[in-house]
Amino acid sequence: MKAMKQCGLTRWLMAAACAGALGTVGATEEPVVERDMVVVATRDARDEATIPANVSVITGDMLREGSYATVADALRELVGVQIRSITGNPVAAEIGMRGFGENSHGRVLVLLDGRRLNRPDMAAINWLQLAPGQVERIEVLRGGASALYGDHAVGGVILLQTRRGQTEPENEISLEAGSFGTMAARLGSAGAVEALSYAVAADWGQSDGYRKRTGYESQGIGVRLGYDVSPVSDLFLLFGTRAVSFEIPGGLTRAEMRENRKQAQNLEDESSIEYLNVHGGTRWGLGQPVRIEADAFWSRREIESEMVSWMSHADNTLEAMGGSLAVVAEFSMGAMAGSFTAGADWFRDTMDVDRYGDAARAMRMISAELEKDTLGGYARFAVSPDDTLTVALAGRYETSEFKGEAESGGAEIYDESDRHRATAADLSAVKTLAGRSKIYAKGGTVYRYPFLDEQIGYFGYGADVFYTDIEPETGWNAEVGGRWAGADGWLDVAVFYSEMKDEIAWNPVVFRNENLEKTRRQGVEAAFRFAPRDSIVRVSGNYAYTEAVFADGDNDGKDIPLVPRHKASLSLGLALPRGFEAAIVSTYVGNTWLGGDFANAQEELSDYIVTDARLRYVSEQVPGLEAHVAVDNVLNEEYASLGYAGWDDNAYYPSPGIGVRGGLSYRF
Repeated sequence: MKAMKQCGLTRWLMAAACAGALGTVGATEEPVVERDMVVVATRDARDEATIPANVSVITGDMLREGSYATVADALRELVGVQIRSITGNPVAAEIGMRGFGENSHGRVLVLLDGRRLNRPDMAAINWLQLAPGQVERIEVLRGGASALYGDHAVGGVILLQTRRGQTEPENEISLEAGSFGTMAARLGSAGAVEALSYAVAADWGQSDGYRKRTGYESQGIGVRLGYDVSPVSDLFLLFGTRAVSFEIPGGLTRAEMRENRKQAQNLEDESSIEYLNVHGGTRWGLGQPVRIEADAFWSRREIESEMVSWMSHADNTLEAMGGSLAVVAEFSMGAMAGSFTAGADWFRDTMDVDRYGDAARAMRMISAELEKDTLGGYARFAVSPDDTLTVALAGRYETSEFKGEAESGGAEIYDESDRHRATAADLSAVKTLAGRSKIYAKGGTVYRYPFLDEQIGYFGYGADVFYTDIEPETGWNAEVGGRWAGADGWLDVAVFYSEMKDEIAWNPVVFRNENLEKTRRQGVEAAFRFAPRDSIVRVSGNYAYTEAVFADGDNDGKDIPLVPRHKASLSLGLALPRGFEAAIVSTYVGNTWLGGDFANAQEELSDYIVTDARLRYVSEQVPGLEAHVAVDNVLNEEYASLGYAGWDDNAYYPSPGIGVRGGLSYRF
């Protein structure tokens, strides 16, 4: 077992001790509630105390109280969640859970109101797609869930739910400005007129970035409409559009970081994306014990990339469409109760790619049309012999077909297809204890299909191939855990183990993606919250130990790159008089091996500690008026969350230093 660096742990403990002078009321983990209904673990709203999973919940109120600039900033404080970025901002930030390193965003399924945000190619999710003010709730499930969700749900699932209109209309305006030319504004309105509910939001934001060439601008509009047909039947419709443009700075060597960590090597690389999406669905009750749920969506991304450093200029159009249909039935047999869910999911992702060798788009290098069609069916059966025990079995069968056509200079490069099939199953049991406590155990199998560009080359450099020998990633995992809850707080603990085979990674020697030998992950996650009802102080924190290693082949026993063995966070809070609340969160991330360094032969990516402080004011004289001041990286830690081993030298991507933000919001 690799030991945590003593200096890093000591620095983190010192920072945490300093944090006690202020405290936090932020959103490191979810607060205790009397009956919290969780959707993500079962694809159906269930009492949190009856689900066999390690789930964190962040509410919209917690996002507002924490004064987070983006959704990714809130997620990075959760136990076992890691955020990495090449730009230092959330435009294309990787998210990792349960020991996955490079391209970890492909092993975490992210859903927005049930619609998948994961792209079919290797690009990470743009976390600027959704402003924190539009979020009503975030649920984070750790561990595999392929039996219910299929592709991508290997390390975890994140469910984002947008704000819904309530009976009382509420309007909001918010403004924020800060360091590095950062500015943001949002307008929102939500309410209901009899059976019709609505929520409309528009936001705009920009930043010059901490480093040169890390600026971005984002603006979008989101609309959600709902109609309650009856107490057990409703309809919803969502519409959204957004435009995002951002710069790409490139990596720096160690020497360049020491000289000036704010410099950029790529002086012209940039990209812009235009989004459009429509999503609708229904929940229809068929008598008290049975209901049908169905939804359908369509989305389009127009992407223009100017990668001057790679002599590549591209116009990509990505379209996604799909839907789901499920039947949910509740039943009882004497003292025994149970539920049965059966459903089907269908997704189609298409990519039209044109790559050029010049910005004027006069020299076309390749033109490609790619398609991924996925169809899967699942079922879950749960039974409760008594009020305290629930046992559940879930299974899924899914098939996915990849198609690709490409030509260059009028000559066909390939016109091929390949089909993948996968199955997954889960078995779980949860025992509800006194109060809101529980213990649980679960185990199951998982899988992930390749990204389109892991199986199909379309880069235009003369070596583009459709690889029919790429296999889906498969594996299994097991987990035991529990929650001990009381009037003043709670403690969560989970111990997990998993094995994977055929993980897909880039091999620079043969210049292609390949399936790897067996990998193994094991660890423990713990989180707590202590908030006495009569106290002005709140304390919360978490710790995750993750051992991720290659379990076979030439690198047997070596650590998987970009996976820290240790990650910890500590929050302390203080409610001050006259509507003031002080907040501070300190997060430690251990050292990791650089991306691509499977042999663990290069220098490590150093561990780091980031401490954020916030002061929030809620007016007692003017209801609805709030203000905040946030100091990000208050100790000005110089660190890089991401780095890759290179042929000549390693590349590091510095993260932002100290920055200050201030904002006002008014709800009426």
